[in-house]
Amino acid sequence: MHKALKTMTSTAALACAAIGMPYAARADGVATPCTTVAASADGTSSVAAACTAGKGQALLELGYANRSLSDAAGSGVTVYPSATLRYGVSSKLEVDADAGPYVRLRSSGATAHGYGDSGLGLRYRVLGTGRTVVTAVATTTLPTGSGSYGAGKPQYSLGVAGRVALGSTLNLESSIAYDSKYRNVSGLDPAWYASYAPALALVTSPSQHTSFYVGGSGTTKVAPGLGPQYALGAGVRRELGSRTVVDLGLKDGLTLVNGTRSHEIDIALTQLVK
Repeated sequence: MHKALKTMTSTAALACAAIGMPYAARADGVATPCTTVAASADGTSSVAAACTAGKGQALLELGYANRSLSDAAGSGVTVYPSATLRYGVSSKLEVDADAGPYVRLRSSGATAHGYGDSGLGLRYRVLGTGRTVVTAVATTTLPTGSGSYGAGKPQYSLGVAGRVALGSTLNLESSIAYDSKYRNVSGLDPAWYASYAPALALVTSPSQHTSFYVGGSGTTKVAPGLGPQYALGAGVRRELGSRTVVDLGLKDGLTLVNGTRSHEIDIALTQLVK
């Protein structure tokens, strides 16, 4: 799932990012990275996937998210399936195209809806041998969203994602990104701002087709004048055969500047189409 959701307002700013599946175990007990569709799939946590799509592979990803806030207005946001197509140009290079999400906001009993920005992305696997995978990630959003659901200008993100096998069924995954964003919210002055988005997760696989993960993520600035936001999350990922992966995640977040809590449920589907 591409991260075009970063174009939304601070109330609706969901970071749908990624978490990879554990490695396939070799006979010597050392994990082998990036050998399955599940290893390359984006999921529902905020750790960017370290593995890329294989050469000639095309992955279709759909994501749904529902977040509720603890403010007096009972605010919340629902993001309906945003489609991302990921294609492996080579064994190390991947290109992504994101159609953009459909977003529904709710506050004080009222609702509003619109389309978020679409996006493009590149991933290049710098290292992928033995127990470690490191991938450089670059994305941009395109100003195709409706009204304040889109940024109105292209936004950019540069980051790196990594994975280290701690054993045949356990690995540590992390990512960090530098995001250049543009605030486009009715009633507020437009403004550029920058933030860093770190994330860390521990993934375990009790069986060949099922994994569980727990981790944390955040951003150093939600919007101009607003401070950081952090979240803890957990989830489960299940392979349905060799071509389909389903991911279910839960997150609990806190915006430090105003103490607003958030509760979120995420669902992601990854399908190998080529």
